[in-house]
Amino acid sequence: MADAKEEVLRALGANPAAPAPGEEAAQARVAEAVTAWVAGVLGDGVRTTYGELCPMDGVDAAEVAATGADPVVRRFVSGGGIYRFGYDVFLRTCPRSSGARIDALGVLGRLADAVEHGGLPDAAGVSWAGHTLTRAPCLYAVDPHGNETYQMSAQATYLVPSD
Repeated sequence: MADAKEEVLRALGANPAAPAPGEEAAQARVAEAVTAWVAGVLGDGVRTTYGELCPMDGVDAAEVAATGADPVVRRFVSGGGIYRFGYDVFLRTCPRSSGARIDALGVLGRLADAVEHGGLPDAAGVSWAGHTLTRAPCLYAVDPHGNETYQMSAQATYLVPSD
């Protein structure tokens, strides 16, 4: 069925794999909004960035990273569609730093609770349809210096209206 639909779209001169107009901008707004929301839930003691962990400088840090899954659930012929933003949150703790040690599983547990209770960020131009936890908080890695990285994964589903 999908192959027939793609053939029809190609015959009409459309590329079914190409992003629809405004789709990439909406995805960027969603990524920024989710990162800011995660930072707010994790709190001021954790430096949160998108796409990379802050340098190792004895500071607890978090990274929000897109999972790389296809974001398109459904595109509407009239424009817009239903999309998903799958993301991982990596929280690195530095237990040997001079500051107080944080409870990484507790912090990510707070974030997981916020996701499961329908917490969603504000993002211009999108309407949220859902937010689900896809991987519970767990230990991800320990480096040779004793720094621990914990991971949690979630997926937000959103609607982008037609222009």
